[in-house]
Amino acid sequence: MPCLACPRLHLHIRKMTSQRKTSIRTCVACRTASDKNTLTRIVRTSDGEVRVDSTGRLPGRGAYRCGAKECLASAIKHNKLGRALRCEIPGPAIADLESLVVKNDDGK
Repeated sequence: MPCLACPRLHLHIRKMTSQRKTSIRTCVACRTASDKNTLTRIVRTSDGEVRVDSTGRLPGRGAYRCGAKECLASAIKHNKLGRALRCEIPGPAIADLESLVVKNDDGK
């Protein structure tokens, strides 16, 4: 029931009690939809550098991938990551991604 002071009070209460929405992103290799925070973001910056974005806030064209080792192999083999970023993926960037997967597999 709205009060006389604020006829839209019921809208204010609904906004305060609702939970915040989470961003859903899709892995470029396996096409699995997941929460943005569980995926790794790879970004191509404006100067053409490809690197891992640990904060999720770097400017540039981004692509997401899950932590599975098979997904990284598929993304590299079939050029899915390069297609999503619209550029050629250099060797050092692939090495960074592979080392990140090894760290995740070790549990560190």
